[in-house]
Amino acid sequence: MITPFSTNGDLYLKGIPPLIEYYKKQGVPALLISGSTGEQHSMTYEERAALFSEVKKEAKDDLILYGGVAAVRTKDAMALAVSAEKSGLDSIMLGFPPYLRISQQEAITYVEKICHTTTLPIMLYNNPPRTGFDLHLETLFKLIDKNPQIVAFKQAGNPNTVPHIKKQLGKAFMVLSGDDLSLIKKSSVRI
Repeated sequence: MITPFSTNGDLYLKGIPPLIEYYKKQGVPALLISGSTGEQHSMTYEERAALFSEVKKEAKDDLILYGGVAAVRTKDAMALAVSAEKSGLDSIMLGFPPYLRISQQEAITYVEKICHTTTLPIMLYNNPPRTGFDLHLETLFKLIDKNPQIVAFKQAGNPNTVPHIKKQLGKAFMVLSGDDLSLIKKSSVRI
């Protein structure tokens, strides 16, 4: 979902009720709060936590709510995951730290720290164009094997990995597209 801001750039919480009402009327079943479209990296931790809470208050249990969690500092991502859970969100979408170009081992450490912080189901988000980091399939499989709360994967990287993911993890494991152009490629691949 988009995030409402006032003309001076502050989070505009009064803009949330009409947005939620609009999404409900359109039949939207789920929302990602504080994702890229929601300008997550333009907000402070406090603003993101307030956004989680306010959206949940307005949506109640009428929508499935995913909290976008990604931060340069692992402890900030951990705090966001806790905030998402305390706010009553249904799940989190965990992105990797932007701009740091972390190693595969650093990615494992980052994800596992978040997994130990929350009991919420987690969708991992691999977005190499935005983060400068590309999660290897071997690393993804290790993470899922050790952390059963990882239940989905959003891929904005190489669409050719999707068949391998589905073959390894089965049809029940959800894989989403994080890049509209590669969605066409992914849909043309037999899974």
